[in-house]
Amino acid sequence: MESPDDSSSSSSSCPSWDRHKGGLGSAWNFRSHALPRLPLVISQFHEAAYSRRPDVLRLILSKVSSLEHRNILLNSSDPQTSNTAFLWACMTGCVESIAVVLEAGANINCVNVEGKNGLHLAVASGMVDSVKYLLNVQGFLAHNGDCEGATPVHYASVASPAMVQAFVDVGVSFLVQDFDGDTPLHWSIRESLIENVELMYGTNHALKEVSNSEGETPFQLALLYEEEEICHIFGGKSAAMEAEKHIELQQQQQSSLFVERKAAFGVGLDSGSVGSWGVSKLDARSNMFGFGSVQNFASVN
Repeated sequence: MESPDDSSSSSSSCPSWDRHKGGLGSAWNFRSHALPRLPLVISQFHEAAYSRRPDVLRLILSKVSSLEHRNILLNSSDPQTSNTAFLWACMTGCVESIAVVLEAGANINCVNVEGKNGLHLAVASGMVDSVKYLLNVQGFLAHNGDCEGATPVHYASVASPAMVQAFVDVGVSFLVQDFDGDTPLHWSIRESLIENVELMYGTNHALKEVSNSEGETPFQLALLYEEEEICHIFGGKSAAMEAEKHIELQQQQQSSLFVERKAAFGVGLDSGSVGSWGVSKLDARSNMFGFGSVQNFASVN
């Protein structure tokens, strides 16, 4: 399947309508079909949605007069991905294409094989305008989880600050958890996205105390990952000072443990000097150094 940008910018890669041939399927000439598993006209409709071609979507819809056939056209899904034309349109973030299929009667609540709805895909596209459009049309999609319990709000938390702001502007709550118990705030902290953390925390200060399935709160993650700026957001100067003390203590514990392991097992130091060596986020997450849960070595008042 061609990329949306390629098909919208090059006339040679776009399908053409031959008015002299009868029937929609025989009239439309594609060099290659996007979805050969589907009937031709449905495949063409899906490719038009994926290719950011709202004009082509309108053209096909204008040729289908039967309500039953129109419903099939709009809501048929690709057997492999379970994407409908609406979901393809959301994936590309084209507001006009999304509007065309929804106004024609497409099901806005459909999900693909991964349990992702249109808002998940629109957020993943990075197109803020398409996200704003969907939030205004069907805002409750924001809290619908995919197969891993991750919601569009979680996706937004690791996108741009403008994406997070789109959810803030319509009053969407960030107090939602995936199957691991993580809130969007947990996600942002792991990616060091300070602006996103500040935007979400500003909507509800209680978010910093929500524990995930491992008992970790966003505040504890900020301490564990040495995110002093985020700690400052959570509690001002006192929190930043607490973070500094915790980081110093954590580094001392790590250094001592590393020296002990070297003495016991002859493990070489290949990560720099003991004094400057620190745990990575991935190491901290998987508890490689035997500390267990962050609650075992970090006391947060």
